[in-house]
Amino acid sequence: MKLLFPLVAALFLGTLCNANAQPNAQNAPPMARGAQPNWAKMTPEERRKVIRKTVEDTVRGTMTHLGYTDKATQDDVVKTAFAQEDALDPVRDAHRKLTLSIMANPKSDKDTTALLTDLRDAITEAKTERASLIKGLDERIEFSKKPGLGAFLSLVGITGDESAFMGGITANFTSALANFNRQLG
Repeated sequence: MKLLFPLVAALFLGTLCNANAQPNAQNAPPMARGAQPNWAKMTPEERRKVIRKTVEDTVRGTMTHLGYTDKATQDDVVKTAFAQEDALDPVRDAHRKLTLSIMANPKSDKDTTALLTDLRDAITEAKTERASLIKGLDERIEFSKKPGLGAFLSLVGITGDESAFMGGITANFTSALANFNRQLG
């Protein structure tokens, strides 16, 4: 979900960029036509698919608006974004375990320390994987030589952390609570 906040902003921009004077409602995605998903009845995997589809559409739409229309480049960016998200699954799991430990089922200091160490280890592994994914993406599409593409990828969190600072503690706290609530719900 690290990418969620920046990508929601990109979704907004992508929506503006893809607007036309007389849009054909039949070409719009189901959510844009008013068919909202029923999150309460969806499985976690179904929710993940809807979110990923939204992220993919947003990334592709914004890249197209910015002039990066090559499908292979867009595919590579989307694939990298999803691989980064997948690498965060162990972080989210460790985060939930630690959160449950301190909020819902207090453990000993020794157990809490071990869970915090597990979280930090998962973060270290995710950072290493992310760095490798970013390096590989740059080798393939050379975003570091394309300032507009590089800025976009950085601002939405695919290659940079700049947008993470936009939310500050409020976004971090909200994200932490959302992760905790996924465990309870």
